[in-house]
Amino acid sequence: MTLLDPQFLRKLDRLELATRRTTTGQMKGERRSRKRGLGTEFADFRQYTPGDDLRYIDWNVYARMEKLLLKLFILEKESQVCVLLDCSDSMRLGGGRKSAMAARFAAAFSYLALSAGRPLVVGAFAERFLAARGPWQALEQFPESLRFFGSPPAGRATRFGASLAEFLATRRGRCLLIVVSDFFQEDDVRPEIAWLRRRKHGLHLVQIVEDFDLEPLLRGACTVTDAEGEGELSLVAGHDFMSQVRAAIGEYVAGVATTCRGLAVPYALVRASQPFEQAFLEHLAERPAG
Repeated sequence: MTLLDPQFLRKLDRLELATRRTTTGQMKGERRSRKRGLGTEFADFRQYTPGDDLRYIDWNVYARMEKLLLKLFILEKESQVCVLLDCSDSMRLGGGRKSAMAARFAAAFSYLALSAGRPLVVGAFAERFLAARGPWQALEQFPESLRFFGSPPAGRATRFGASLAEFLATRRGRCLLIVVSDFFQEDDVRPEIAWLRRRKHGLHLVQIVEDFDLEPLLRGACTVTDAEGEGELSLVAGHDFMSQVRAAIGEYVAGVATTCRGLAVPYALVRASQPFEQAFLEHLAERPAG
């Protein structure tokens, strides 16, 4: 499967160039910088000069060597971009259209990260964290990302919180986590989103759904099978029952969006039936500037 058309990548290049022209580079997390600054992860020392912030002098070094050295830290904008793809069974329902849309979104985010010079890690999760590749930092390494998302490992059930906790245990420092998933799992995903925000990681969520995820096509007596489990349920799908089902699904999806908005987490709901390029570019256009 060809994930991204070269013409679409040229559109992303133009978008990245336009963004660079309007970016000041002063806000944390806005753009990656090769400069050292005052952040959270130690990087190096330099000689103290008058006017430097005295809080960052290493007094232990001064006591040993009688030299005033300033501790330097990596700015938050140096943090890794981690693009993580849900590879559970529910993503492959409906002929794979949802999984294909999700893989394209993940690949496009990866391209933007490398274009901006950000260190990139890509990964896949389901009931656990399945695999990770990277970090990469050169745009020439983008084909590695395409290969990963073009044929990712397959899992069973979605366990968003547990999978990301397992992944983050292998990381140093803070990350910008871009997660592409349907976010349909046995447990409520909203407390897990809040937990990640409390960890101070950057978070960006894209929920990919099929039309039948939001409006199940059930009529009369039928048997429903859990896509990510072994359970079956026999039921009669009458009008009142289906109204309740659609209301519950709508409430859950709206709840995810409300949680993200309350936590200042960028979020998008994307239908797999939409044209990919249009959906991705519209999502970028809707994101707040800076």
